Parts: sequence; C-alpha cells; structure tokens
Amino acid sequence: MKKFSAVMALGFLLFSFSASAADLSGSIYTAGVSKYLWRGQQLSKGFAIQPGFNLNLGNLSFGYWGSYDADAARYSESDYTFSYSETLPGLDVIRLGAGFTIYTFPYADAAANNDTEVFGSISSSVVSLPYVKFFYDPTFGAGGYLEAGVSHSITLDAFAPFGSVTCGYNFGQWGYEKSLSVALGTLGVTYTIDKFTATLSGSYQLALDEQYENDGFGSLAVSYGF
Repeated sequence: MKKFSAVMALGFLLFSFSASAADLSGSIYTAGVSKYLWRGQQLSKGFAIQPGFNLNLGNLSFGYWGSYDADAARYSESDYTFSYSETLPGLDVIRLGAGFTIYTFPYADAAANNDTEVFGSISSSVVSLPYVKFFYDPTFGAGGYLEAGVSHSITLDAFAPFGSVTCGYNFGQWGYEKSLSVALGTLGVTYTIDKFTATLSGSYQLALDEQYENDGFGSLAVSYGF
C-alpha cells in the first residue's frame, strides 16, 4: 500500500504543478445502476452507486471511479486511472492514447486487494466515433482484453439521444478461456442545463461465448463539468 500511496501522491503533484501551465478541465459525477456488469462479468447482482471524477490538463488525464454495493452495504471497488493521449500530426481525426489503471478492492484478501492494468487505444472523431482499446493485466488478471466500439448522438436543444455498441475479446484474462466475450448495446438520452448533465440509459449484453450470459442493466447519472 505504501507503493500505491506514493503513486497517488506523485499523480496529484504532477497535476498541481501542471495547473499553472495549462487549463484545468474535468467533471464530477455519480451514477446509480441496477446491476454492475464489467466485460461480461456480473460484479454486483443488485443496485450500486458509482461516483467518480475526471481531471484533464492538456493531454494528461487522471480519473477516479468507485462502486458501492447497496446489497452488501459496502464500498466494493475504487479505481484510479492515469492516461496520456495525442492526435496524430497532420491527421487530427485520429487520437492515440496510453495509460494504466490501479484497481483496489477494500474487502478482498490482503494479498490481492489491489491490481494494475495497462492499456493503449486508438480512436477517431469521425461519425460514429470508432475506437479500439487493448488492456493487459500482468498480475492477478493475468491476461489481455480487446475492446472495440462505436457511438452516435443527436443534439435536440437540451436533449441528446445517443446509442453505442461495444464488443470484446478476452485473451484469457481472469481465468476465462480465450474467446469473444459479449456485445454490449446502450440506448439513452442526456439532458443538459448549463454545466449540469443528467443521463438516463439502458444497456444489454449479448453473450458471444458460453462462458458468458445475456444480461442487462439501467443507469441514471448526474454530472457537473468544469
């Protein structure tokens, strides 16, 4: 935990130091979900509250995300993500990114209460916003995960209906056999007033291998951007 605390302290120092040289932007949010699904895995059978925030300084980003399991009445997960992204010179519609996420599980065994995953991504700002992202966990997850997706939204004054589809391939992460995992479809709408945004959405995952199950969840989120 000392190593983890040192990493966190270094991250906050870098953001504080950079604030004088770049504009700070970001958002603070919280969401209520009927069920917590992650890469085809069911990590919460019932309602969960998932708060977080994002900070951006130039091409650097830092984010926190957590999940409170209402049925178990405990904070089950806290994640910290550091990343860097850059558009390709002469090709602004293409963006490359890389970073790492520290996952912490307060109620896991002491020997396995935190984990680290690195990732790289390529995305585009063209219509449908396609992206591909690869994650690799060298420790407890012991494997890679490939995710690709598209999304689109329509702005109607303060309302913005949207839809997205993602698909994953598990390269043996978390003890699963190598295979396609799930295709996740999401439909929703956002409502924005000044810097506040409310988002109502529903998602359904279609199992692409017998290791996974068809499932779905609903979400209501509120965020403040700055």
